[in-house]
Amino acid sequence: MYLEKVEIVGFKSFADKIKLEVPQGITAIIGPNGSGKSNIADAIRWVLGEQNIKVLRGQKTQDIIFTGSEKRRALGYAEVCLYINNSTHDLKIDFTEVAVKRRIYRSGESEYLLNNSICRLKDIQEIFMDTGVGKEGYSIIGQGQIEKILSSKPEERRNVFEEAAGIYKYKVKRLETYKKLDKERENIKRVEDILSEIEQRIEPLRKEADKTKQYLTLKDRLKSIEINLFLTQLEQIEKDLTELNNNSNIVNNQIIDKKENISHYITQSTNLKKQQHNLQLKIDALLNETIEIEKLIATQLAQISIYEEKTHLSVNLNQQLDQDKDKLGENEKELSKNLQLYKTKLIAEQEQHISMKKTLVDIEQEFEYIKQIKQDKKTKLEEAKQHKISSLNKLEFLQLEISRNKKAKEVLLAKQETTNTTLSTLNTELTTYKQQLVDINEQSQQLEKDFIILEKQLLKQEANKNAIVDKYNILEKEYVTLMNDEETTKNKIQFLNQLKNEFEGYSKSVKEVLKLKCTGVVGVISDLIEVKKEYEIAISISLGSSVHHIVTHTEQDAKNIITTMKKKKIGRVTFLPRDTIKSAKNIKEYPELAKQPGFIGIASNLISYKKEDKDIISHLLGKIIIIDNMQNASNIAKKFNYKYKLVTLGGELFNIGGALSGGSQKANNLFTRSRELKECEQKLIQLTISKDETKINVEELKINLDKVNIILTEHASSIKVVENKQTNLGIEQKIISEKVTFLQNNKAELQATVKDIQHEIKKTDLQLSEDTEKVQEYQNNKFQDEESNKLEQELIKLETIGEEKLNKIAQCKMDIYKVSTNIDMINNSIINMDKQLQKNMQDINQLRTQKALNLKNQQDYSTNIADLNKQIIQLKNKVQQQQQAKLECTDRIEHIQKTNQNVNKNILDTTAEVSELEKDAIRLDAKKDAMLKDKHNLNQYIWQEYQLTPSACNIKKEFLYSQNKLKQVQLEHKEQIRQIGNVNVNAVEEYTNITQRFEFLTAQKEDIQNAEKTLLKLIDNLTNEMNDIFREQFKNIAENFGKVFKELFEGGSAFLELTDKENILESGIDIIVRPPGKKLQNMSLLSGGERTLTAIALLFGILTLKASPFCVLDEIEASLDEANVLRFIKYLKTLAKDTQFVVITHRKGTMEYANTLYGVTQQEKGVSAIVSVKLDEAKEYVK
Repeated sequence: MYLEKVEIVGFKSFADKIKLEVPQGITAIIGPNGSGKSNIADAIRWVLGEQNIKVLRGQKTQDIIFTGSEKRRALGYAEVCLYINNSTHDLKIDFTEVAVKRRIYRSGESEYLLNNSICRLKDIQEIFMDTGVGKEGYSIIGQGQIEKILSSKPEERRNVFEEAAGIYKYKVKRLETYKKLDKERENIKRVEDILSEIEQRIEPLRKEADKTKQYLTLKDRLKSIEINLFLTQLEQIEKDLTELNNNSNIVNNQIIDKKENISHYITQSTNLKKQQHNLQLKIDALLNETIEIEKLIATQLAQISIYEEKTHLSVNLNQQLDQDKDKLGENEKELSKNLQLYKTKLIAEQEQHISMKKTLVDIEQEFEYIKQIKQDKKTKLEEAKQHKISSLNKLEFLQLEISRNKKAKEVLLAKQETTNTTLSTLNTELTTYKQQLVDINEQSQQLEKDFIILEKQLLKQEANKNAIVDKYNILEKEYVTLMNDEETTKNKIQFLNQLKNEFEGYSKSVKEVLKLKCTGVVGVISDLIEVKKEYEIAISISLGSSVHHIVTHTEQDAKNIITTMKKKKIGRVTFLPRDTIKSAKNIKEYPELAKQPGFIGIASNLISYKKEDKDIISHLLGKIIIIDNMQNASNIAKKFNYKYKLVTLGGELFNIGGALSGGSQKANNLFTRSRELKECEQKLIQLTISKDETKINVEELKINLDKVNIILTEHASSIKVVENKQTNLGIEQKIISEKVTFLQNNKAELQATVKDIQHEIKKTDLQLSEDTEKVQEYQNNKFQDEESNKLEQELIKLETIGEEKLNKIAQCKMDIYKVSTNIDMINNSIINMDKQLQKNMQDINQLRTQKALNLKNQQDYSTNIADLNKQIIQLKNKVQQQQQAKLECTDRIEHIQKTNQNVNKNILDTTAEVSELEKDAIRLDAKKDAMLKDKHNLNQYIWQEYQLTPSACNIKKEFLYSQNKLKQVQLEHKEQIRQIGNVNVNAVEEYTNITQRFEFLTAQKEDIQNAEKTLLKLIDNLTNEMNDIFREQFKNIAENFGKVFKELFEGGSAFLELTDKENILESGIDIIVRPPGKKLQNMSLLSGGERTLTAIALLFGILTLKASPFCVLDEIEASLDEANVLRFIKYLKTLAKDTQFVVITHRKGTMEYANTLYGVTQQEKGVSAIVSVKLDEAKEYVK
């Protein structure tokens, strides 16, 4: 097993992910102080399970996560992973490659992973147990920790020795066994407590079971008596109910007539509301039209702003045009001035040209005269030198040609130099103008891009505006609708609350009791339950008159209210005290009933009520079954022999015994009223919220619309500015382009001139070369006679004079050529200047035209603004007219509302009459309901007590006593049952169960006691084994320590002793050393270097006994001198055969012996980075 690599990311200063390959041998990590070297050791310690943040040099958990630097933000997590080669299976895990990873988040969450599978810290500790690796082991020695081995107390040194001796895993197992033993002892105590409690309950339960058997016998006899009494009372109730039904029909017919009148009034009220609604729609239309006009006003105001901005931009543009015009005027003046100068210069050059031509004529005449003399001399010599005349003439001609060609060449060179200078100047000007054109093109392109962006933004904002306007219109209509719905709902709630507060729908007696507001009244049944709309008819029939019963907190409250009623002579009311009413018993055949077709549920389960009223609701509805229709109800009643009271959703009632009630039936208006009131209140809340939200959205849209209009105006202005800039740049670009074209034409002409001059120079050079060769040839053949010489001398003089004249002629011709050239250039410049003046005049005329157009636009803008202001005034007048029309509609609405109030009053009055009739009907119904209630109570009592229906009771008529006799016998049996007292009907079953439990726990106690003995035996075995192992390994460590100490100190001695030899496993460990040349002394008397070297000797002694797969040493040799560092690293080199060493160091000696060298640096401040060198490969490379 060995460490392959370490991966770190986000841990302390390692912001970026680093991979630290750890080969065999010694790996040294170096770097300046504060670079993050020790963070690598902390990372390895942390991933192996270190929990103490202070050991990692931090104050809180978040300190080990990268906290950020000047250029980087803090990271959200830190992660370290160790990759271990487990091919030798030293780790007890079935993997050859093991990756141990720990990750922590800034939120505080932490996790361990083993081969990328989440695990526990305990799992990590167990696989590294007995390997020397781990936070408790000796594989990681941090800064300043090497001396803790010596400075700690003898008892605190045991961890390192136990890990090295291999008993640490036994110690952990023994500790776990002790914990299990404590747990088993706790279990024994708990079982004994339970057994003690059960023993105290067995005998009382046996007596209670006997008492229960006696109670059940009396209960059976009472059942027969009560069934017969029930049948007698049931017959009397049926007779009374028939009479009450006849009286109820008469009152119901009167109620129907009155309700028809109410319908007429409601129709009238509806028509008035329609008129009011139409007027409201008209007001809304006026409001919408007003809003549209206001929008139009806002649009026109925005248009006025745009025209004003355009006027402002036009004024600015005219100012710019004036400036451009002034510039062109100045340019015209400058051109005129230069043109005058060139014309003056041209006249001077022309005069000079004429003078030079006169001079040339004079010189040519003198030259002709000399030439004539020469001709005479030549004639005289013609006979004597006839054979040389031809040669001399040719020589003379050649010399003249050479002289003329030389002068011509000088003229051409001068002309070339002048032309090149002019061409250089033109190139410079051309480069400047071209650069200006490039700059203008770049500006133009940028303006084009800006223009496109602004156009896109403008289109986007216009689309946004349209979307906002559409949404605004929709929300506005929605807001008006919500306001109308809210008003309608408020009116309905007011009407329903009025009915509720006046207790409409209740009997007179109930209404009077509720108005008393007596203490202890909870409310009427109809107010205490909530019924879904589909169940209203069924629950109304199920409750019958019980819907008017009043619920009180206690029986005493009901008695007090009845006393008050008697004093005030209030009619009868039924009260249901919470403390006396008991819930109905569960229906035994419920599972079978639930399977029947059409079964909906028990009535009490289909409604909502408070927990405190559960018993009352169960008492009233707990035995009533709701069925979907009459056919299914009939089938169920027959199947179960009419034992249950069934009610259909349509209102049909199947009584116990087979009686059937039905007919047209509406839901109880009390339930409908409560439901409608609740629905209206919820609807009002929702409408109010929706209205407020819509109003807020409308206001936000208004604000957004204003913002968009402002943005649109700004964008339009920006686009106009860009267009003006583009126009100005176009004019400037055109002017410069024309200048560039003019200069390029001049340049082409000059370049052609230079080529011609160069061609003439080459031609002249060639002619000079040929003439020089011919002259040389003639000069070699001179005549020797005197006459010839004399004539030749005279001719030479004449030649000299002629040559001078000829030179003057050539010079004069060259001067004339220069002047002619200058005259041509001046003429060209004058022509170009005339063209520029004409162009300048055209530009000035164009600017004047543009300015006139801008002035016209300004006038148009002013006219448009005036027109828009007039339109705004007209629109505002129209808004006032609409507001007046709106006020008239509002007055008409108020009149309709007053009329509607009168109609509503008629509705209320007629409703009051109906209410009185309904009260009479309710009184009759109350009597009928009371009888039905009595009948129901009898049926319910028999059902609750004995689960019997009336039809089932017929077969049990065993006692033929009178009703009074039956009541007497009933009372006698109840008295006997009362004397027995409270009975636990489950006592017999409980007695059996508790007896069985007592026997089971007794057996469990014996098993736990046996387990305790087994655990004690296991602890003894572990202790003995640990004693033997530690004694032997401690001896070996002490011997190794002594040997290593002598080698490192080059002499001396060292010993290890147990402070308590009798108790090896708890004994402390003393370290006794004697450096060379000193006496045995206490550790505290050693120098710092001696203490460090001693601790290193102890560490090496442990590693010699039991090598750790890898070991991390953080600057443990820092306090050693160079000689001791050398001895330390040499010994470390011998141990590196079996152990990988990662050494963090500053010492050169340690670095020299390292196989691999890693450097930690902070190229970026606050962020550590790694560079590595394998020294073995480096040596080979150097060789």
